[in-house]
Amino acid sequence: MSKSKKLESSSEPLPIVKLIPNLATIIGLCFGLFALKFAVAENPRWELAVGLIVIATFIDGIDGRLARMLNASSQFGAQLDSLTDFFNFGVAPALVLYLWMGHEIKGLGWAVTLFFIITQALRLARFNTSLGDEDHNDNYFYGVPAPCGAGLSLLPMIITFFFNEHLGGEALFEITPIMVIIYTALIATLMVSRVPTISVKKVVVQRKYAKIFLAFAGLFVVALVTEPWVSLPLMGIFYLSTIPFSFFCYYRNKK
Repeated sequence: MSKSKKLESSSEPLPIVKLIPNLATIIGLCFGLFALKFAVAENPRWELAVGLIVIATFIDGIDGRLARMLNASSQFGAQLDSLTDFFNFGVAPALVLYLWMGHEIKGLGWAVTLFFIITQALRLARFNTSLGDEDHNDNYFYGVPAPCGAGLSLLPMIITFFFNEHLGGEALFEITPIMVIIYTALIATLMVSRVPTISVKKVVVQRKYAKIFLAFAGLFVVALVTEPWVSLPLMGIFYLSTIPFSFFCYYRNKK
């Protein structure tokens, strides 16, 4: 029996510090649930709903690291994290998009909503079962990761927030329901595809550039807090632009 399983089955008191990663996961789930609450309200608060899903995405990025840092990794935590990811990055963004604009196309909008949720479930299941495979590559993901897929799916909404805040609602082009569902279907397809996408887990920074990197990271955080509807679309567009690059690098290194 592994150390983590022994810890879970033991009747000995559990140090509260070992529960911090799971607590972070539950907090992230609460953000996702509140996002859906604000979307189904009589007067929907779309910006708040999207903002809460974005916060849940950042929390998802730290709970696993907390577990490794505190030596509190467990099968229970892994399953809780996966179920939370399915809701926060599959159910919540898909339903928010449907309530925002997808419902205007009725049956087709609902079909694409279900398609996104199903592909998110398949994406997470494939990731969980591929960790021990020989084909697993730490430098790349196969398909767009779940948090990135959720963020990219909300990009049309975030762009409209930018227009409303900075241009008084005047856009260079109108985002229509059919555009939203086509775009959502494309992101869902990318999630379950075998297209290699870059993983930042193995990205390293030379020591001489560490201070410059930290300075730019701080600048990014400031921009994200002060101008989120400008920073987030730029992040999404930049990530999409890296997919052809990662595809080329993956197959070049494989050869």
